[in-house]
Amino acid sequence: MSTFGKWPDYGFIINHVCLFRGEEKSPTNDKDAKAELQNKLCWVYDPAPYVLGYYANGPDVTFVAICRPLANHFPDVVNIVKSNLNQRRDRILNLRRIINLSILIKSLQDVIGWHESPEFQPIIRERQTIIVCSTNIKKTFTDDKESDRRVEKLRNVYKTLNKKRVPNVDNLLFAKNELGTVYLGPKGMSVKPKNQKKLLEAIACILEALVVMHGDDPIFHQDIRWQNIIRLPGELSEPSKWILIDWDEADRPPTQPATHLAKENHAPEVFQANHLGEVDIWSVGKLITEASEWFIDLLPSIIEFGNEMQSSNRPNARDALKKIKSFLT
Repeated sequence: MSTFGKWPDYGFIINHVCLFRGEEKSPTNDKDAKAELQNKLCWVYDPAPYVLGYYANGPDVTFVAICRPLANHFPDVVNIVKSNLNQRRDRILNLRRIINLSILIKSLQDVIGWHESPEFQPIIRERQTIIVCSTNIKKTFTDDKESDRRVEKLRNVYKTLNKKRVPNVDNLLFAKNELGTVYLGPKGMSVKPKNQKKLLEAIACILEALVVMHGDDPIFHQDIRWQNIIRLPGELSEPSKWILIDWDEADRPPTQPATHLAKENHAPEVFQANHLGEVDIWSVGKLITEASEWFIDLLPSIIEFGNEMQSSNRPNARDALKKIKSFLT
């Protein structure tokens, strides 16, 4: 369990994004602080080419650029400049360098933009707390009477997803029933698509998951919203990759009414017993119609299909996927 839930010794966060981080070791500590900068980072900062940081061994402080990894490798940590804070001259230089780096940090924030979920800060939701750690997500259920049951439910849900080989979903990395805690991965970017192409790629990824989920021995997510979809880092020249997360509301036949869910964000059928995959299809249509509110140039035919997915005559996941792919060609 010690390998989970890591975060840097220091993190400077703007708009939920850790743009500057540090690792510090005492002079007698033989651990590699620079290597920890690399090992404790999952790249979620596209389209920026790097973020900034430092590592310190006693009074020796080195500012670095932590560069975007290539071909799924670890990020490259490049030394920029080193200071010895035992020396007065270097202490003054170090302050000047921090001031200069602050300009770059602001520019990086402009490039990366806003992330919906903050790094390293607790996200308090009803009966649970979520922390976006360095390389994974920690979720703790805070209802003592229900926490064990909810962890066990997630164990079973992810077991089903793995057995069915559902694509484009996250994974259960570790669970501790008695603590009400699960660790999930991979860590991704909690962002919304920024253009029509990225929107269609995101919708296609979710529908690819639903095709398998809604097949034999089906399972239904029941809570598909942009909040529960993240983008994975990848080569900027390749199609974007998105995955479905947050399976707390998942159910299997015979399904029960999910009366606690918000009516404005969920299909009418989800509040009735024995609903099926139509509730997930409705939610995917809702993703599209919501996106039309921030894409002023979204094709009317795409919006129309989003409305169709929320109608009484909804396509199944396979047919919906074919339609979305036709918009991509």
